[in-house]
Amino acid sequence: MQHAQELRTQFAQVEAAQLQRVAEQKAAEVQTAIGIQIEFESQQGVELAAESLARDRQGIELMNVREQDNHVLATVFVPQGKLTHFEKLIEAYAEHRTGAGGRSLDNQSLIDAIRSVRVATFDSLWTDSAAALPANDTDAIWWEAWLPAGGNRPQVTADFRKVGEMAGLLVRERALHFPERSVVQMYGSKAQLLQSSLVLNMVAELRRAKTTAEFFAALPLEEQAEWSGNLQARLMPQHAGNSYVTLLDTGVNHGHPLLAAMVADLDRHTVDPAWGLDDANGHGTELAGLALFGDLTPTLSEESALYVPHRLESVKILQGPGDNDGQSYGSITAEAVARVEITAHDRRRVFAMAVSSTDGRDRGRPSSWSAEVDRLACDYEGQGDTPRLFVLCAGEHSGSQCLG
Repeated sequence: MQHAQELRTQFAQVEAAQLQRVAEQKAAEVQTAIGIQIEFESQQGVELAAESLARDRQGIELMNVREQDNHVLATVFVPQGKLTHFEKLIEAYAEHRTGAGGRSLDNQSLIDAIRSVRVATFDSLWTDSAAALPANDTDAIWWEAWLPAGGNRPQVTADFRKVGEMAGLLVRERALHFPERSVVQMYGSKAQLLQSSLVLNMVAELRRAKTTAEFFAALPLEEQAEWSGNLQARLMPQHAGNSYVTLLDTGVNHGHPLLAAMVADLDRHTVDPAWGLDDANGHGTELAGLALFGDLTPTLSEESALYVPHRLESVKILQGPGDNDGQSYGSITAEAVARVEITAHDRRRVFAMAVSSTDGRDRGRPSSWSAEVDRLACDYEGQGDTPRLFVLCAGEHSGSQCLG
């Protein structure tokens, strides 16, 4: 039969690749996953009984099942010497074998459903969305490598770490363990993975890791500095449109490497010269990072250039909680606005203030402070010639209110 012959030819190609793959595995002295991953593709619109491809006793394991363009794709790991199992299935199919009482033994429904067989590739293992892949194969990201549990989890992860490091990948020590899979995070590019058949051969599924801020916050200081340095090298110096965020807070420490190029020393001001310009509280500096870069979690995780179209001005309007007792925050805000506008009157600004009142007695009614902000926003003194945009906090916990 023509279909059986086509599959035999394809399995012969897989067998040749397996011989080479096994030789590479033995040269690397890995002890697990000795064999090859292959991909079965179904006929268009035909359901493939993917589970029937596995044979636990022979170590033939189903890695993943996907659907693409009305085809079912199943990736299967086949240990060294076990390709003969599928060759026997095809032989029985070609001979229309039957058993006692004419019972069919030719595996017709399974073989008929198989359109083709080939050596598994990166795409055979990628089970995340296409949009999660970086635009450039050379961009390094964090990946989740879902590994078969096997009979010896520690050895599987140790072997994977070995071949990963051989490929220049950073493989984390920690792993999540589920009944049939162990999940390890690794850092590197798709290009590195494409060049390492040893790494891909040990993976059941590949996904993009879901990075959170906690990941970076928990790193040792030396590693945090490395990530910061990487981002600093990707910062583009262009400053378009003379645009500034003017932060009214506790000041800004612009010695941080990510802030140094974004906050000029002449653009730091204070309403009380006795306070100095630096941020002893930390609140203003943290907000400066947020105003310039937003959420750093995805930014740190990527490798692309980072364009920040605006720069930062800072006016220190308080040193910490409890300051300015008995002072009018409305007049302090007005003075802060005046200081930057007198210094550089032609800038396009957004005023940002995350300072709030702990006194909630106004319960949303206008206060002298909020009235002054309204006055500044509409440019009452200039009869609306130069209105200002203010971004204010909307309220905080424990009953505190923004401006009142």
